[in-house]
Amino acid sequence: MRRILLATHGEFAAGILNSAEIIIGKSEQVQALCAFTDPTKDFQKQVQTIIEEIQPGDELVVVTDILGGSVNNEFMRYLDHEGLHLISGLNLPLLIELILSTEPDTEKLIEELLEQMPKQIQYCNRIEFEEIPEEF
Repeated sequence: MRRILLATHGEFAAGILNSAEIIIGKSEQVQALCAFTDPTKDFQKQVQTIIEEIQPGDELVVVTDILGGSVNNEFMRYLDHEGLHLISGLNLPLLIELILSTEPDTEKLIEELLEQMPKQIQYCNRIEFEEIPEEF
């Protein structure tokens, strides 16, 4: 089974998950980890627990906000753990595609998404306006 964890500084993970749910509906496979929002919680311990809960044969795709940020770096420590896939640069198009994909090969899926994502960032002033039909 493939699960998705959004891990970010502050409430960004919960907010973007809420946006995705408005667009495509709730998905039981996705969770949010909002780091450093509760001073009584040990973030390193939270991450360790999450990693230890990955069952043999299961996969966890962790998507963080900033490459090299403290959240991303904490998960980087576990890259040798079987079943863990780590992506940085969380954005809404990436999240929606990740949730909706039926590609069974997670590594292949991630590679395909990374190829698509640069097209999602555009300077719209340079685009000739033409109404684009909504997909939801």
